[in-house]
Amino acid sequence: MSKVAYQSIVEGNSERCMEATCAAIKEDLKLMNDQIISITIHDSKCRHGDLESVVFYRTDSMADNSEPTDSM
Repeated sequence: MSKVAYQSIVEGNSERCMEATCAAIKEDLKLMNDQIISITIHDSKCRHGDLESVVFYRTDSMADNSEPTDSM
């Protein structure tokens, strides 16, 4: 049974935050398309101007024909 997990990424601006989020999804977590539940982006509480993205995902793929997230 697949569980729901999350990964938080904090970066200084929107471009770096999105690049770091895509890298985390493709390289660190190696998620398939069907594993991603949602991605949220908001201001962090760390420093003024920093953004935080949070990726909610299933720990296991539920589809036999799911594809990697290469198109991100």
